[in-house]
Amino acid sequence: MRICSFFFAIFLILVISPRKSFESYPTANISTTWTTDYSDVRPMLVSENQVAQFTCGFFCEGKCTSYIFAIFITGTLGLSDTWKPEVVWSANRDYPVREKAILNFTAAGELVLRDEDGSIVWTTNTAGKSVAGMNLTDTGNLVLFNHQNSVVWQSFDHPTDCWLPGQKLFTGQKLIASVSSTNLSEGMFSLQVTDKGLVAYVESNPPQAYYSRFGYLYGSSNETKDGKYIRFLNGSLSFFIYASEPSDPDAVIPNPTSVALKLLQSHVNLDKNMVLSHSRTSRTSPLLPAFRG
Repeated sequence: MRICSFFFAIFLILVISPRKSFESYPTANISTTWTTDYSDVRPMLVSENQVAQFTCGFFCEGKCTSYIFAIFITGTLGLSDTWKPEVVWSANRDYPVREKAILNFTAAGELVLRDEDGSIVWTTNTAGKSVAGMNLTDTGNLVLFNHQNSVVWQSFDHPTDCWLPGQKLFTGQKLIASVSSTNLSEGMFSLQVTDKGLVAYVESNPPQAYYSRFGYLYGSSNETKDGKYIRFLNGSLSFFIYASEPSDPDAVIPNPTSVALKLLQSHVNLDKNMVLSHSRTSRTSPLLPAFRG
């Protein structure tokens, strides 16, 4: 009898060097509007570094009857011509919009996503906060900034299922794996930062913890303004649970050079003890073990 269970892991998304898909234009001014246009990718902002190109815009799968406002990796060397953009952040993963939906960067400094019927699906809630412009950084962070170039809102503070270089995952925040590679809504598994380190959960009621890393950490409580977090830093996950930057981290999980860490949910065939996973990137490797329930 074939027995199947869910497999849950962080996979490394490895990118060798960039191959441009779009010309770079990383900033936008207030009072700008974008509309879905029946294509699978509708770029709004584009930024790149030495290993990847990030694009912000509307994204769809399949027949393009619904869309998400997302940040995705575009164009990389060493991948087949059939490779598609890899989504690393999305605003409305559980509430996709339809054709003729509109994203408005209002004069009041707020990003507002409206469906075709005019209903508000998502917003940054930044109206009246002196937002002067929007920028997509070369690490894939979407930032709303004021006239002093200070961050008012950023996508790094609202993680979905990916960890990007420089990004901090704080206590109280979580990564939630998508249902599948073609259904990007929230799935059953999450990864969270706690006082005891990095903990993986099944999103049951109540949540069931099935894996933790560095639960032995100890020391004086980190009472810095930033709080307790794990940062994707210099190709590694650096734990600042008790330590605080610029001091050395409490612990480190080293990784090969990667452009993103993505939480995936797929299946494992327990008879053959092999992982049957799907990724649109060229190389992946698991960092966490399987959950067998």
